[in-house]
Amino acid sequence: MSGTSSSLRSRFKWFFLIIIIGLLSAFAAVKWYQKQQPDIQVLTSDGVLQHIQHLNNLETVAFHIDTVVTSTREGSWNRLWQDQQKGLFVASGRVVAGLNLSKLTPENVSVSKDGKAIHIKLPPVEILSSSLDKTEIYDIQTGLFGLMDIDPQLLSLAQTAARRKIIQTACQSGILELANGNAQKQIESLFTLTQAQITVESAPVPKCA
Repeated sequence: MSGTSSSLRSRFKWFFLIIIIGLLSAFAAVKWYQKQQPDIQVLTSDGVLQHIQHLNNLETVAFHIDTVVTSTREGSWNRLWQDQQKGLFVASGRVVAGLNLSKLTPENVSVSKDGKAIHIKLPPVEILSSSLDKTEIYDIQTGLFGLMDIDPQLLSLAQTAARRKIIQTACQSGILELANGNAQKQIESLFTLTQAQITVESAPVPKCA
């Protein structure tokens, strides 16, 4: 009798084990099937706009420029103009251009009804920032016999002139044209995973300041 009871328990254990294995196999099969199914993405104009504006400023090109500037402080008549100061400065700076994406509006973005086509009209590219990394004195004259202290305003005037000059140099080198082309490519790359057809329309390149 005990042998029969032991046999029943053994069969029950095997039956229970088979059920567990079956359930685990079914669960694994469902998970595998879910992984094979592509994610369903619903694209809307508002969603595309928010996705782009999240970047705030899109810096698409940066120029590093070295320039030489002069700065002069005129002498005063009561010192017979012998207190005139003149300096020659070497400045290194950086000019960044790209898109201010806060200027993108809902009218700039359109999505087809089936969500398979996106058209984006970009705002004009612009100079986003300019900065001086360093300004060094190359040569300076501080009045008769060089006995006068350097006027701090001399350096300030040189830095102002240097910022203006590095922007001018960047403009002459085509920074906005390069930024425009890069902006179009970078915006297109944002939506490569959507499998939608992307059309990015660049605005005319504005006059560089």
